[in-house]
Amino acid sequence: MDSVKKKLLKEITCKIRSGLASEAFSEDILEKIKKELSTAGYKYDTSYPSISFPIGSPNKIPTGPGSLAEALLWKLNRWKSYIEFIKYYKKITNEPDNSGFINFQFANHLADHSNNPIVDQHTLRCYWAINFNLNEHTNNALKSFLVKSNGEWKESGSGKSGKLCCSEYVKFVAGIKSKYSVELDSADKLFMPLGSAIKEQFTNYSDFYEAFLE
Repeated sequence: MDSVKKKLLKEITCKIRSGLASEAFSEDILEKIKKELSTAGYKYDTSYPSISFPIGSPNKIPTGPGSLAEALLWKLNRWKSYIEFIKYYKKITNEPDNSGFINFQFANHLADHSNNPIVDQHTLRCYWAINFNLNEHTNNALKSFLVKSNGEWKESGSGKSGKLCCSEYVKFVAGIKSKYSVELDSADKLFMPLGSAIKEQFTNYSDFYEAFLE
């Protein structure tokens, strides 16, 4: 791993922690940190096209493919997941108990992107690293969701503890938005690449713990 990049990531994390602790965080500081992170080669993946809001959705639950996109989902054996996602978006289905919460939160994001952040393994890893006030229960939940039993990172998060992680992260980001007038889109575009960079440079729980949790 790159010792220079590891040092930079620790410095960036400390800046975010210090800003939150001293109540001196702001949109300007966030943008400066994003630029600093991008100099190390870590930035929001712009290879994906931007989502145009409001997002379109079927007027009713489809019984079969009615568009090219729906036909592709059917071919990829993702039809049931797609139908469930529509139900999340339309608030027909309640929040899932043990799985599906990442898609549930993404549906919330699409329905109201100014108040619902995107949640994935990288944003949760970033949350774990920058939050100086996590209780033991949330720490254990994040470890269970993100880390294998052998101490290596999971390929992607998994396990029922992820529901708690997702809920706590959403509250954390809502607090930042409310207190510091930070746009959720800006937070997403910092926390995603920062969490990904941490995974790349601190390749196991032991390294991560030593750098961010001790």
